[in-house]
Amino acid sequence: MEPGYASYPRRGPSTGSIVFVAILTSVVSSATTVFLIERFGIVDKFTQTAPPTVEVPQLLTMKREAADEVLRNRGLRLLVGSHREDPAEKGVVIEQQPLSGSRMKEGDAVTVTLSSGSERIEIPPVVGKTKEAAQAMIEQAGLVVGDVHVTPDGQPGTVTATDPEPGTAIDPMGKVALTVAEEDKITVPDLKNLHVRKAKEKLAELQLKVGSIKERYNRRKRGYLVLKQTPEPGTEVSKETEVSLVINQGD
Repeated sequence: MEPGYASYPRRGPSTGSIVFVAILTSVVSSATTVFLIERFGIVDKFTQTAPPTVEVPQLLTMKREAADEVLRNRGLRLLVGSHREDPAEKGVVIEQQPLSGSRMKEGDAVTVTLSSGSERIEIPPVVGKTKEAAQAMIEQAGLVVGDVHVTPDGQPGTVTATDPEPGTAIDPMGKVALTVAEEDKITVPDLKNLHVRKAKEKLAELQLKVGSIKERYNRRKRGYLVLKQTPEPGTEVSKETEVSLVINQGD
């Protein structure tokens, strides 16, 4: 110690000061935390644990029921957002949000779009029908008769198969090919010089139809006799074929 100077003991901060600073720091820290949480949604990572997340699975091409089960097994929910016409089968998932591979919190919902199918028409049951009846049914359904194949098997004159098969759904105006059993051929008889009444009876016996009847005058022939016919005698035709006649005018 140098001469001439007094010596005083060094004093530290008082206990009251230390307590005051600690309280002030705590208040400021708490206020800051509250402000950040309310203003920015910040959560103290040291005091709270983030909810678990799961990976979103691939749901495309799945039926609704299957997609729902897959999501439930992962703790997620299925939400049907909309339906849309699509070539995919009705009820199949054609879109999903979020996409597969994304991560979501357990309990969240994956929104999907389901196919409502497309406007398709089922081929009517025409097997066993005559070709004419089958064609009418197909056209009434909004479809078109395509190629017609003839087979020696089956009930003559009836449809034995279609391609595609009956019950198959195809696009409107789609073509349907027919397989028809070959009809028994009938030989057209010679009707010339027969009275028109006899000619009609003969055609009916052979399951042929009378077509148009025209008149022509031939003074050498008696009235109402058949002068000409179409098809010609001896022609091979199918049953129900029409035979047109030209007859002599009556007296």
